[in-house]
Amino acid sequence: MVAVTQSGRDWRRKTVGSFSIWHWIVVFLILFLPLYLLFRKPRRKASQDGAAQIGGLSNVEKLEKLAKLKADGEITAAEYDVEKRRILG
Repeated sequence: MVAVTQSGRDWRRKTVGSFSIWHWIVVFLILFLPLYLLFRKPRRKASQDGAAQIGGLSNVEKLEKLAKLKADGEITAAEYDVEKRRILG
């Protein structure tokens, strides 16, 4: 037997349907969102980039480290020029 309201509609059908939508939203927030936050790759900060790691030093020390990176072949001449201008500018 189906429960029918005065308008002739099944009141449970509407209630169950809307509960289902909210149920899945809650399931997503409780289960999937924490898993996403747990397993996503952390964003790299600017301090982790090559030349930015030598922060906290004087400009002379920064230029010496930059010259050593260029001499070791870890950075190109173009990268050296860009970073040199950034340090001096």
